[in-house]
Amino acid sequence: MEYAISRDLLICSQVANMLGVTRQRVQQMVVDKILPPKYVFNKSSHRKLYLFDRVTVLQYSNDELRKNIVWRKPENTTLMSIPDIINFLQCPNMWVYDITRRGGFKPDLVAGDEGKRLLCLYEKKKVLRAWQKRLPQGGLTGPRRSTISMVKKIVKLNAQGFSDSEIARQLGCKQPRVAKLRKEAGLTSVCKRGRPTNRENISKGDRLVRA
Repeated sequence: MEYAISRDLLICSQVANMLGVTRQRVQQMVVDKILPPKYVFNKSSHRKLYLFDRVTVLQYSNDELRKNIVWRKPENTTLMSIPDIINFLQCPNMWVYDITRRGGFKPDLVAGDEGKRLLCLYEKKKVLRAWQKRLPQGGLTGPRRSTISMVKKIVKLNAQGFSDSEIARQLGCKQPRVAKLRKEAGLTSVCKRGRPTNRENISKGDRLVRA
């Protein structure tokens, strides 16, 4: 699919490279009201998606001009990120990818570096039209209700800081399936250091037999 990547809007990783800091530091700068983003997406999650005006970032990179930056609230927009679409329509993002591949619609704005992970944004009206057309005479197309329900639970538990393996245990399914649906939902894995200490599935007798 052909699309143009915005040169005027930057995602966190691009800002981090320009300023020589980590992506986490850029996100903290937003929380501390130091560097104002132009737009914020996925607002309901702690994993918010920010878009910055290139001019503002360049101004911040200059020690003399930095002090002239005034904090302002992010602008409202009718654009939606994939996590926003999931929350709004209560559907997994595999539907977005499928209909995009079939030519149903394409992103209205794309930000990021070519060849790397991009932030794709869709106009709300176009998303609604595509969703309303999903019911052909042959019946419902797209993912099963059970899959949609599982994605909702994964999104919620991921936002609460649970890892893929922890989510899999709670939902009673395999970790690879959780990872697949989580990636399709546009979410980042929650990584935790060290091995879990609670091994309820292995009794002391089992350990002796295996030894």
